[in-house]
Amino acid sequence: MVEPTEVERRLIESAQSGVLLNLSAEQARDVRAVVIRDLLRGRYTDEPDPRGVRLRGARIIGELDLADVRTEVPLTLRECSHEEPISLT
Repeated sequence: MVEPTEVERRLIESAQSGVLLNLSAEQARDVRAVVIRDLLRGRYTDEPDPRGVRLRGARIIGELDLADVRTEVPLTLRECSHEEPISLT
């Protein structure tokens, strides 16, 4: 598990509260893919909100590898950009 940045800490808090984290109008928009993966796997919070991880306008850094990840935490990515692949197999 990696140490989250300030933006990533906000994402963790939003997953706990069920609130969409909207980074569209912000300069700091980078969220590392490994943090999203670990969050879905329950590494940052024991009890995420049933609405799950909700993110808008982020720049996802690194490959978001969700292959073989089994989770009950929903993931919503809206208007997010990424340069590396997202694997959902």
